[in-house]
Amino acid sequence: MKNKKMETMKANATTTEEHINTYLQMELMTHGLLSKYVSYMLEFNFGEDIHKQIDGFIHFAKSDSNIDEMAIKNTLMHDIGGAMRNDKLMLPRVSAYGKFSQKK
Repeated sequence: MKNKKMETMKANATTTEEHINTYLQMELMTHGLLSKYVSYMLEFNFGEDIHKQIDGFIHFAKSDSNIDEMAIKNTLMHDIGGAMRNDKLMLPRVSAYGKFSQKK
């Protein structure tokens, strides 16, 4: 049972890593950050649900023509910034979007 949960958590972290690479790869490279590390820092600070929330936000944003790529980048950077500062009291902007996720 634990192995299945660990596999799911790893898959969700990998999905977050892919989203981060899609939207913020150049920005992270500028600061010497790896998307895998950022993905795990997000989980460490905000819990494992952050992966589902980010995935849901991305799917929601792609379906809404009023949300452009810059808005997606700004939202992700806000949440990544909080994670990298270990700000456990910060509320991620993506927190309400888990219901739009394609992940289990």
